[in-house]
Amino acid sequence: MRALADSHSKLSISAAATLHEGFEARAVLQPEHPAIVFAGESISYQELNRRANCLAHELIARGVRPNDHVGVSVKRNMNLVMALLAVLKSGAAYVPVDPGYPASRKNYILQHSGASAAICEDDEPLNVPVQIRLGSAEAGATAASSSAGYPSDNPDLSIDGSALAYIMYTSGSTGTPKGVMIEHRSAVNLISWVNRELDMGSRDRGLFVTSVCFDLSVYDIFGLLAAGGTIVLCPEPQITDPDSLTQLLLEQRITFWNSVPTTLHYLVRHLAEYIPDFAQLELRHIFLSGDWVPLELARNYSRYFPRAKLTALGGATEAAVWSIYYPVTEVREDWTSIPYGIPVEQNYWYILDDDLQPVAAGETGELYIGGIGVARGYIKDPVKTAQAFMPDPFRESEADRMYRTGDLGRMREDGTIEFLGRRDDQVKIRGFRIETKEVEKMLLEYPGIRDVAVMARSHSSGDKYLCAYLTAAQAVSGAALKMYLAARLPAYMLPSVFVLLEHFPLNANGKVDKKQLPEVSLHNMLTDSEFTPCTTPLQQSICQAWGAVLELEPIGLDHDFFEIGGSSIEAVTLQSELARRGIPLSYEELLSASTIRAQAGLVEAGVTPRVSAACIPPVQVHCGEVAAASSLPARSFPEPVEPRPFTQPQPFNDLYYKSCLYNSLFPVVNVFGRNINTFLSSDMFVYTLDSAQAEPYLSAACMESAPPEAILEQLHLTVRYESPQGGNGLKERLTAGLARQSLFILWVDSFYEPARRDAYMKKHLAHTLLVYGYSEAQDQFIVLEHSHKDALNYRERTLAAADLLNSYQGYRQHLMSSAQTYTLMEFPRFQQPYTYELLPDVNRLNCLYRTQRDDITQSLQALSAFKDHYTSQHWSYTEQHVNRQIAGLNAIIDSKRAEKYRLERLLTERQAAAARLGEITGAWMDIRSDLIRCSKGIALPDTWRTVHGRLLEDIVHKEQEVMEMMYRPASRGKEGAWQ
Repeated sequence: MRALADSHSKLSISAAATLHEGFEARAVLQPEHPAIVFAGESISYQELNRRANCLAHELIARGVRPNDHVGVSVKRNMNLVMALLAVLKSGAAYVPVDPGYPASRKNYILQHSGASAAICEDDEPLNVPVQIRLGSAEAGATAASSSAGYPSDNPDLSIDGSALAYIMYTSGSTGTPKGVMIEHRSAVNLISWVNRELDMGSRDRGLFVTSVCFDLSVYDIFGLLAAGGTIVLCPEPQITDPDSLTQLLLEQRITFWNSVPTTLHYLVRHLAEYIPDFAQLELRHIFLSGDWVPLELARNYSRYFPRAKLTALGGATEAAVWSIYYPVTEVREDWTSIPYGIPVEQNYWYILDDDLQPVAAGETGELYIGGIGVARGYIKDPVKTAQAFMPDPFRESEADRMYRTGDLGRMREDGTIEFLGRRDDQVKIRGFRIETKEVEKMLLEYPGIRDVAVMARSHSSGDKYLCAYLTAAQAVSGAALKMYLAARLPAYMLPSVFVLLEHFPLNANGKVDKKQLPEVSLHNMLTDSEFTPCTTPLQQSICQAWGAVLELEPIGLDHDFFEIGGSSIEAVTLQSELARRGIPLSYEELLSASTIRAQAGLVEAGVTPRVSAACIPPVQVHCGEVAAASSLPARSFPEPVEPRPFTQPQPFNDLYYKSCLYNSLFPVVNVFGRNINTFLSSDMFVYTLDSAQAEPYLSAACMESAPPEAILEQLHLTVRYESPQGGNGLKERLTAGLARQSLFILWVDSFYEPARRDAYMKKHLAHTLLVYGYSEAQDQFIVLEHSHKDALNYRERTLAAADLLNSYQGYRQHLMSSAQTYTLMEFPRFQQPYTYELLPDVNRLNCLYRTQRDDITQSLQALSAFKDHYTSQHWSYTEQHVNRQIAGLNAIIDSKRAEKYRLERLLTERQAAAARLGEITGAWMDIRSDLIRCSKGIALPDTWRTVHGRLLEDIVHKEQEVMEMMYRPASRGKEGAWQ
């Protein structure tokens, strides 16, 4: 029997069928039926179609043509669905771009896809010729935009089913996203099959929990609309909140669930623990895809959704979402996974060997997909396209192609395919190839283990080891776990370490984000040993050797070498490290005595008489170690070498930038050899006028284009973001990290710092501290603090541990917003090498000025309006307004300094503009100086109005000059030229 599978169906679809035509037909048949529900509001099919048509006509009017590509960067709300429909109606293909992506990734996708336009909701500049900004869609209301004046009828365009529907970007093996091109006919075939198989109709309500950048969203949107159902948009915060998700399922009477297994798995576990009697009877169908379906989930979901049928699906983005499925009607005891299943209608699956020949039933081969779902290829990447998409030798037409999935599988006896993991999920450790999924599946069968992720990690030497991350519902013994695996797996497949986590980090699509899994440390490692400090010089010297080999600290006296990451290979290295310190234990002794206590005992008992006193350097014994040292009259051992001190962070006094976070961050960036230009080139400052007051006042605002997290990622700076509880747990977290020579940024409430209470008049003020040291003797943390009351000043200071903990707890209690996801940032000492490149920052800054031209123009209009009011005879000083205006001028001066700083360092051809900014800053400082004197009761001279008027005229004139200089392209080929 050949290992080939097809759907045995010859049904066809219209070549002219498109994703949006099904929705348009429904809008005629059921105009008042709710198409979308979001945050308590709904929009009908007729109204959604009308708004999508208006936006489509605007796209066409602004130059979008059939076969163009249009980016859509809209949050999960009604605007998102409207925008996607509008793009398709205009004849273009949509390119989903998550609004939360870093700016660099957004612009890469838009540029690489050749997008001629982009639809977004905010003011972030995007590198596209046409950018349409929709208004915010808060609380479910769709935004009125400039499209309101365009026709509301369906655009009269003939779009063939072979036209592109969307370009979905996925992670590339080389680290660069790759864009998969899917045609309308491929997606429509899938939708038609699902709606027919599941009998989907207007009574159905689907919960939309997936990112639009994940192809599960294709059915969630277009499939439900083609069926006449209702899309229930799940707000972002509710997706990870099981209580809110449970309530939404009940209130909205959801009938269709589609997600990765993780999302439902977390929900079912929550129900089992907290709401065991829960039952939702409306849910008819559950679709799970994108990852392994846990057997536990397949067995237990029906307790809470008794009428739901579970279908496991698979496939690839390169083959129109799903191309294989398996209805789960039972879970057999002998299964290790849910079968992959049989092909979806008009799709074909092959299990082939390296010569592209079918393997025998039961044998493992690589999985290939053929049929109507296969993508057109990867955009602008003919090499990858040729590697992944090839002629289908098993179909008659020469036009048929098949996609190489990189997955492994085999044909089961019942004719279904079994998925065995990804070929590229393999790791090679010391010559052995290991499929991590096999280890994960074995661990998931161990009692009490809930989630598992196995991956390869590396020591600094480059040696790889297998690390298993776990979450557990009960206490798990590391030794028992190893014994369990050792009985089932060969030795080379046993993880060297187990890391126990409370929960796994998830990406936007609900999958485990392995890139965000924490580094291995003794604080998160699963061990059966309690920490006991090494006290004698001998113990400490052995401990230092262990630390050098395993790159862990603090290692305790009773930690087992082979339990915390050691292996027979590391034992060889340890033998050398010990010999270098004058402790020549044999390899066999290291294998038999695997704790520091046992190894020190061997030496002290004289088991190794080979040790020569001549090879052991003398030691100076501290007072607390005299008794221990006196027990070793014949030999002494070297004092543990102090760790190399971290480069002490230095103040950054060049400019104050936006917030206390950035001014704590810049010294850290300098420590690790990164460049703050990347921050500066990502922001645009504009004047803002508050005219709601009796006396309008001017300030400056920063229009952010990227959050600090995104820029730190762009700088390849490893950061751990956390929001720990306070108290001793936080203290231990900080002291342990500082012992590893990490740097920390911590959010605090200044009210709780005794040294600052008077200065801040006991007001609750958010602040950040850069924590870089700890004195155990004084129980004080050493911090670098900045104060920006009137000017930016740094000071190194110590802060009692109790005060730091109180101020942190005060921040969490009084100042931490519900939307804030972290209050602590840890920067590990070990960072990957990094080379700064100037040109991307240059291009980014030029792009800011080019795309923000309208906002800058409005900014200068606000400045002129303020100047006219300020110099009028009706304006007069009041104490309240003077103080508010001083605060506004502080923000303006800070922003002008930042602009000048970045121009001097980034745009060498714009030095004239930088000089103008220096003059502008000086003028603002002159005005501010007068206002400060006024606030202190010093009378201004009679000429103040004339003097300030001239200064403001000069500022307005020079700001206009700067704007013209920045809009004028630099010389071609020179640094600073627009790209």
